[in-house]
Amino acid sequence: MTAFDQRPYVVSGDKTPDFVGLQRSRFGIPFDVKTDQGQPLSDDFTRVVVNSLQGAGYQAAALPAAPGDKLPAVKKRLLQNRPRRAMLLTIDEWKSDTSKNVALFYDLTLSVSSSDGSMLAQKTLKGRDDLGGTFFGSGKYAKVAVSDAFGLKMQALLDAPEIARALK
Repeated sequence: MTAFDQRPYVVSGDKTPDFVGLQRSRFGIPFDVKTDQGQPLSDDFTRVVVNSLQGAGYQAAALPAAPGDKLPAVKKRLLQNRPRRAMLLTIDEWKSDTSKNVALFYDLTLSVSSSDGSMLAQKTLKGRDDLGGTFFGSGKYAKVAVSDAFGLKMQALLDAPEIARALK
């Protein structure tokens, strides 16, 4: 399993791979928010999904992919050891924008392939969610709200009937 970061502002180098969103000052000035450990967002996503799959009884292994990698090379590495199933989570958008309230912009596609690379299933979630907010401590609130939203998005992708069938 790998998460493949294709956010345009990361691929272009305008933002670093650990970028997760914006925190705005009282005057609306945006400041970048990054992952807790400074690791690429795609690595964090990969780790969480692999741990979730392992917890559900699946054999799953993480395969990191850099934002500069090309899709054919990522797919080739995913299939290199001929796994029964290969999962690719493409991140075309993932960004929070926090002032008093938290907005989450996302565009995630989960693909499942067989060991020969044949596409078995694909599911996309795309949108903008208002995650609520708080006047004081909006940064702390955003951290929890965005993390919870990620869990819900991944659950929706993994529970999609086509994905669930392909993983069996």
